[in-house]
Amino acid sequence: MRGHGAEQGSTLIEAAVAVAIMATAVVSLAGLVSTAIRTASLARDRTSAATFAAQKLDQLMLPDAATPASEGVEYLDGTGAVVAASGGESGTVFVRQWAIRTWDPLSGVRLLRVTVARCGRANARPGPGCGDARTSVTLVTLKAEGVP
Repeated sequence: MRGHGAEQGSTLIEAAVAVAIMATAVVSLAGLVSTAIRTASLARDRTSAATFAAQKLDQLMLPDAATPASEGVEYLDGTGAVVAASGGESGTVFVRQWAIRTWDPLSGVRLLRVTVARCGRANARPGPGCGDARTSVTLVTLKAEGVP
């Protein structure tokens, strides 16, 4: 009978070890899922920021769109629609800053720069506290005068 009781005791220990291993695996998977969700969210924000920057860059590349030197700020909602051009309004999710600078005065080449940052809070202002490097996108190109 002694051997039979020892078998029952070791089975209980085996079951406890199995439960501990399963609990560790579940906790590890939960952390992995949390990281995956966070990473997917950052990727979505960066993709949106890149799309909104490219849209503005396309507008600035039009022949009559760019003045010799200008800049601006637009406050966008989550779909890229302009919420306000002069100050953050409720519903601001992204801030888009753009600038046109003279690159080479002799040839008329201009530097176009567009930066889009996710702010994640209402009434956001560009600059420190708005966006971070993980969700901010800057696109830069050159535009020659008289070339469509």
